[in-house]
Amino acid sequence: MLSKGNSIYCTWMILVFAIGVAYVETTRAQSSDANIAESVSHNNLGLAHLRRKEIEQAELEFRAAIATNPKNSGAYVNLGDLMLLRHDPDGAISAYAEATKADPNNPTAYYNLAVLLKQLGRAPQAVVLYKEAIRVKPDYGKAHYNLGNIYRDNGDVDAAVAEFRRAVEIDTYDYEAHYNLGVLLKDLARPNDAIEQFKAFLRVVPSDPANERIINYAHQHLRDLGVNE
Repeated sequence: MLSKGNSIYCTWMILVFAIGVAYVETTRAQSSDANIAESVSHNNLGLAHLRRKEIEQAELEFRAAIATNPKNSGAYVNLGDLMLLRHDPDGAISAYAEATKADPNNPTAYYNLAVLLKQLGRAPQAVVLYKEAIRVKPDYGKAHYNLGNIYRDNGDVDAAVAEFRRAVEIDTYDYEAHYNLGVLLKDLARPNDAIEQFKAFLRVVPSDPANERIINYAHQHLRDLGVNE
């Protein structure tokens, strides 16, 4: 089966750039306070440095953003991602935790902290944090998917099925969720439902050499279920 969030050092940065910019734009629109505007400016400069892999300058800007406005949750999240680039998980945990305190309604802070804690073998805490991310953002597909993986690994198949199904409802192109859901439904002796998911997987999975093995597995599952392709 497939699991997201394993390559956290690379893939998170792409995600955070998009979310961080959206966050600071919201902050600027909501307030004209000079300190907040300055904090937003520092955060944006930090992101610009990070895109150019200027790590030290980026850290200085993120810390300046926080010092200017301690409620800038997005700056804490970006600092946490930077700590991961420095291979400092403790620093990242601290930054993400501060982000959730600065803004209890920042789903990215809960999500990133959950992914990291799961990587560190702290799955029960990750479950709590994924649920918090979903509380704030019910259509957070990746959070549903990752929560489903934890439930599956813990043997809670019904809960895993529910989370994977929610993930594909949110994003019909989430081929990993389609595949994992198909495998579980096959194991539960629900062949028609499993076939539907494997076919959906094959419709949306990118044609990429990296996906060749899992595509072959999906075809094999369909043959096992009596589908002649």
